[in-house]
Amino acid sequence: MLSLDGPLRYVPPAALYDGRHWLIERYRPALYNKAAAGTLREERAAHWQVVGLGVSEAHAPFKPLPAVPAELEGIVKKDAQDPDGVIPGQVLLNGDFDAARLAAVLEHKDA
Repeated sequence: MLSLDGPLRYVPPAALYDGRHWLIERYRPALYNKAAAGTLREERAAHWQVVGLGVSEAHAPFKPLPAVPAELEGIVKKDAQDPDGVIPGQVLLNGDFDAARLAAVLEHKDA
């Protein structure tokens, strides 16, 4: 379920890709809106956390994406002193994540 309000409006759902499949290929996401709030059975989490995964280095035949770190910095707030991020969490760039870490994040296990 995607709630595209608040700080989550900065996360483009079209960018959610695990290296082989787009999110939309594996899951049928539903969009949350205020009109649907009365039909939810569980309360919304009081505090959101995210894991920002990105690749900025070149991988043939793809060119480097130098803006990826700055984009993730603008989304993920690493700690209370981080002036840039809007959602608390962690960033895993380039070699800091692999398929096993991505699977763990998707299963809500420790990254």
